[in-house]
Amino acid sequence: MTSPPQTASRTDGAEARQKILLCALKLFAEKGYAKTSVRQIAQAAQVNVSAISYYFTDKAGLYRTVFSWPSLVARPCEYGFTAPELPLEAALQQFYMEFFQPLKMGEAVQDVMKLRYREMLEPTGIWEEEIENEIKPHHAAMTELICRHLDAREADDAIQSLVLACIGIAVHLYMGQKIIRTMTPQLVKDHAALDRMAERYGRYARAMVLDEKIRRTGIQETSA
Repeated sequence: MTSPPQTASRTDGAEARQKILLCALKLFAEKGYAKTSVRQIAQAAQVNVSAISYYFTDKAGLYRTVFSWPSLVARPCEYGFTAPELPLEAALQQFYMEFFQPLKMGEAVQDVMKLRYREMLEPTGIWEEEIENEIKPHHAAMTELICRHLDAREADDAIQSLVLACIGIAVHLYMGQKIIRTMTPQLVKDHAALDRMAERYGRYARAMVLDEKIRRTGIQETSA
């Protein structure tokens, strides 16, 4: 009796794709896009070169996928933190909780940051796409949240500065990983520690928003 042909399971396929992504991330981060070949990635991932074509079409497609890999890039899901029913502090804490999720992936996040530094030094053009398709909508979602809690119809320079401050303290946890893990490792040592940071950052950001609200109220009273 002839045995049925062996085919890769969906689980095997998912694992192979994940391995390719992790190996590509490390090589792109260390060597850059131009100096990393598809063959090097395939060898590191222990797959055939054809597997990369199958999953990602070509090196450019693989690089694009790695650069915007959802589980390793901070993107609050569906901007749920802007839900109208959420109180300000709860909304901000949800934002940071989601923003810090990739940090729970461990060492791979270090390669993500290294890749972003390298992209700035050796641009391929993907940053422009990232800004347009991901960063701008993300910024707009935070702007919408703050405008609503300040009863502002549109964002002036003060609100735009506040938005940058609220997002900036979260970005620093990524950009300053090496410094933070050297100086205050207990703050980011595990998942629970990161969750506590999210709660604290929510309170800090709320304080900044409320300070701006007080300032704006004072200006209105002075003008009256």
